[in-house]
Amino acid sequence: MFKKGNLVIRFNASELEEAIEPGLLGQFVGFKISTIVASIKDKSYNFLTVIEGVEKNPEDAGDNGTIIIPYKFKGWRFMLHTHYVCSSKIIGKVRSATICHKWKSDGGDLIFDEMVFCGRWHAPNSSHSSQTFAIKGILSREGCAGSDIWEWGAKTQKVFDIFLKQPEIYRKIAEKISESTHLSIENISDKVGGMYIVLPIDCIKVQVKGVRDTLDGIEIGTEWQEGYMKREIAILISKIKDGLISQKMVLGSNDGKIYLNNNEYKGQTVTIYDINNGFVIYSATLDVMSKICLNIRARAGMREFVYKGEKYKIEIMQSDLISVGYNEEEALNARLKKRLYRKALRKMNEERELVQYLPSSEEDGGRNFLHNKSIEDIKFLIEKHGKNGVWLWDPYLSPDDIISTLFFNPHAGSTMRALTRSKIPVVSGSDFEKHLNVLERYRAEMNSVQLVSAALDLEFRTSEGSHFADFHDRFIIFPETGDQPLAWSLGTSVNSMGKSHHLLQKVADGRIIMEAFENMWDKLSDPKHLIWKFPH
Repeated sequence: MFKKGNLVIRFNASELEEAIEPGLLGQFVGFKISTIVASIKDKSYNFLTVIEGVEKNPEDAGDNGTIIIPYKFKGWRFMLHTHYVCSSKIIGKVRSATICHKWKSDGGDLIFDEMVFCGRWHAPNSSHSSQTFAIKGILSREGCAGSDIWEWGAKTQKVFDIFLKQPEIYRKIAEKISESTHLSIENISDKVGGMYIVLPIDCIKVQVKGVRDTLDGIEIGTEWQEGYMKREIAILISKIKDGLISQKMVLGSNDGKIYLNNNEYKGQTVTIYDINNGFVIYSATLDVMSKICLNIRARAGMREFVYKGEKYKIEIMQSDLISVGYNEEEALNARLKKRLYRKALRKMNEERELVQYLPSSEEDGGRNFLHNKSIEDIKFLIEKHGKNGVWLWDPYLSPDDIISTLFFNPHAGSTMRALTRSKIPVVSGSDFEKHLNVLERYRAEMNSVQLVSAALDLEFRTSEGSHFADFHDRFIIFPETGDQPLAWSLGTSVNSMGKSHHLLQKVADGRIIMEAFENMWDKLSDPKHLIWKFPH
């Protein structure tokens, strides 16, 4: 705990015992334990457990039970098991899960992975805050009003690899769980196998409102609730802007109000600490309006025309944007945003997140120069992100393209995939015969490579001969980067990069592209789709 100067993330049972004591954070009489159970054969595994403090007496709860999730996968079955226990049993439950890796459940032992204590967190009040956080989908309405969170994570998740390595399957499981229960786990696959203790914070009521119904400031009111002892609190008002930190600290214990003017509150994070016990009891990033923008639309006429015998009428609208309110920082912020935009653009170019290729015969050799540069940009991305894998997806992908890019991956053990549609660009005057038997030619070209010392893990497939043959988009994908999949749109095929105007652009959600590629790849496992593989 902070007051003891303990900066090491380590579970301390006495801290949890203190936190669940009635009257500190909430009046916790019992705990509701909700466990998503994944079962196969005669074994039941913890898929996710949420333990939430409640005011219900376990003996009076009366709604213990099991909900069957209507989804099965290769013998795996899923259910949500809910039961209530008294507060005195929570520490024992935690120790059973983290030390013995199991606890008694209906139908036998519930098996836990090796557990790692991830820390103690605060979930902000979502009704006052613009902040979002990943585990919001597993919190109850009370938990979303601000909670003290204790988290344990599964060290390996190995038993669930069959789901986690197939995002499409995990998404289906998450969808069925969401439809059948109050838990949403779609965006927290990294939390699977873990356990949370959620302590809704009821000891203090915080109100955030505008002052005198104007737009010139807000008022933050704090009030200790009945049945809770008033304590010393510290209210920290902070904001990060342009790499600098603005802070204001207010100390107190009595019910009171703090006034912030317009410039102070906009974008500020308000955090309230229980000084005596050393933890956060409230947090919100304020999202109160300082300026109202009204989009006024009025009819301005009609556009009428006839095309291919069809008559069309389009109503034309006049739009005006009217702003109510004033922010003295607006002009300064506009200049700051412009500078930050230029800085971000430079960074995007340096990281190859957005590169524009404008071929010109006058530019250092023109198209050939830019083509070589674009290939170097691909190599840059492979070196930076390709440690655990690189997938290249291009309908016109040829052996030359693969050898000039993937063969230059410097990372040992990187699994590489290449997928083509086996199409050859037809150029003026070309011999059409060379487009025939392209697979045989590609196989011969790949086999002609003299691999003296390979350290290569590469498979080259074609979609030719399948109903997937006609794909058009071009991507380079990095499926495992330690955080989430990354993908870039090439804008054109590898063989024509830099030869005409196009953009190399990072995709906002690389997982979508990765899953689309993987779905097609898995359906092309027949030997007839294999062009070349190494090791053979």
